[in-house]
Amino acid sequence: MSNQSIDIVSDTVVRRTGLRPNGLWVLLGLIAIMALMPLIASPYALLLMLPFIGYSIALLDCLIAVSVACAALGYALYTVDPNTIALHGTNRLFLTFPFVLYGLFRYLELVYTKGGGGDPAWEMLRNPHLIAATVGWLGATGWFLAG
Repeated sequence: MSNQSIDIVSDTVVRRTGLRPNGLWVLLGLIAIMALMPLIASPYALLLMLPFIGYSIALLDCLIAVSVACAALGYALYTVDPNTIALHGTNRLFLTFPFVLYGLFRYLELVYTKGGGGDPAWEMLRNPHLIAATVGWLGATGWFLAG
């Protein structure tokens, strides 16, 4: 019975939004990242954090941790989704996950220990570890997609 309801919901979402199920994993990851960025990365964090006024720093840190975990999980599920494997013709995209995880962890390290994160794009372009994670991910993804 529950499998039928999942299938019905899945079909409804696909018909209404035009998203394939593998796109739903990407959407889940993007939502998690969007929840993470205003909390730690935006120069306009004060304006974006107005809904969070009254929350303790400890709670916001927990929310950041949950957002990072959801982003990582969403990407991991995307890489092993049968539709993704069929679309890209490879089942090895999961091997790119360590680059994503390292990039997320390194960014959090920058934010919490070095006071970075005010401009995420600038951090991506000037931090050698984030550049290495991005280049590694791009290289591995290109290698696996090329066959």
